[in-house]
Amino acid sequence: MGMLDRDERKVRASVVPNVKRETLQNEVLNNVKFGSPVYSDDAVPYDKLHSRYVHEVVNHAETYVNGRRQPTDLQRKNLHARHPALRRPPACETGAHLSARPA
Repeated sequence: MGMLDRDERKVRASVVPNVKRETLQNEVLNNVKFGSPVYSDDAVPYDKLHSRYVHEVVNHAETYVNGRRQPTDLQRKNLHARHPALRRPPACETGAHLSARPA
């Protein structure tokens, strides 16, 4: 899972055992300060983030990027180059990329 701090221009990355809601939300809770802006896609694991964060969502069926909200292809490639374990085959795309302000 990758998190980008846009203010500090730093990436936090970790390998998670699965992409279940509980796993991904715990990663966010442990790494992102309460009330921070969080930008993600509309994947189910992120659907409860609005209760603790300023959560904005992009629906990839409608658009891939909405302003600066989602990581760009270049940012994603850079993240994958630095952390090869985060790569997944395209058929397994799960929306596990997240842009956030880490705690």
